[in-house]
Amino acid sequence: MSARDPRLVGYLQRALRAEITAITLYLSQAHEALEWGLPELHARLLQDARDELEHERRIVAHLVHEGIAVRALDLPPLRRARSPEELAALSRTFEAEVVELYDDAAEYCRRFGHREAAELFEALLDDERQHLASVVELGGAIRAQSGGGSRG
Repeated sequence: MSARDPRLVGYLQRALRAEITAITLYLSQAHEALEWGLPELHARLLQDARDELEHERRIVAHLVHEGIAVRALDLPPLRRARSPEELAALSRTFEAEVVELYDDAAEYCRRFGHREAAELFEALLDDERQHLASVVELGGAIRAQSGGGSRG
């Protein structure tokens, strides 16, 4: 079973941690947006959380398929955004880290013949690259809407 490779198991566990963190990040940001009176941003962030939940589902399915125990994970503390601009910047930084993780994981899996895991990480990488581009676009829209300044 290819998943017995400890480095691959590590990538899968880190991916699971990243997706659970993303779900929590976007849910908390959605509620911050609601507090700021931004219902459209709230709805968008709730959708982002649902998208990340689908990623988590795919990772858990792969772990179960490979016979790897899904373990409880310590999540990093999340920083609360003080403004919509900071919210977009925090999301951009987080998504860039996830893209780097999935790029590294996909490369490792291709190099060592973990075909199914490589396909999983490549699909997640494509989704996260699109999400990163969307977050960058959101940040630009927020800056333009606020006149380039910061609220908070």
